[in-house]
Amino acid sequence: MPFWRKTDPATSAEAALSIPEVKVKDTQKRILELLKDKPLTDTEIRVHYLVKLATDDWPDVSDSGLRTRRAELVTLGLVEDSLARRRLPSGRYAIVWKLVN
Repeated sequence: MPFWRKTDPATSAEAALSIPEVKVKDTQKRILELLKDKPLTDTEIRVHYLVKLATDDWPDVSDSGLRTRRAELVTLGLVEDSLARRRLPSGRYAIVWKLVN
């Protein structure tokens, strides 16, 4: 089922409705596959996803789309904060996500 907040602009609702459920579930599975190898930040998830996109013909997804799918996996109890942090190129620290044991 597509999701958007009531406070979001109409374009968010339109975007949510335009995404087939299979694609959402498929992207979630691919994120789980990436996290199977090692815990990653959202930025690292995107980098690894782009490599797979180029080499394994994965469907393209935006940065925000990947973060949303990862957040859904957290809500589902499949991914969690590892309590580790990694410094990003910006100098800020990011949460390192891992699979739930």
